[in-house]
Amino acid sequence: MAEVHAEHRGTYGRPRIVAALHRRGRRVNHERVERIMREHRIAGITRRRRRSLTRQDETVAPVPDLIGRDFTAEAPGERLVGDITYLSTQEGWLHLLVTWNHAPEWI
Repeated sequence: MAEVHAEHRGTYGRPRIVAALHRRGRRVNHERVERIMREHRIAGITRRRRRSLTRQDETVAPVPDLIGRDFTAEAPGERLVGDITYLSTQEGWLHLLVTWNHAPEWI
């Protein structure tokens, strides 16, 4: 049990340790694993709660959809589509902005 916990850099808690032991062919009861972990002070790492980077202003009216989600265009530059996302890295948050003239066929 401690081996599984150590192999995964101390991140595995009771549910994952039980699953890993089952995959290795060991029949264990989740309550026993929980008790042994508590006795040996073994604990998994709890993931941080995701929090939104932006707060929506409830008083502002939504922006109208001017193109009615029809992204087809007769010529380049008629309708531009874009999206932005935030990526967590070891050096901090990066902002990824993507724009294109024509949406792919799958939209």
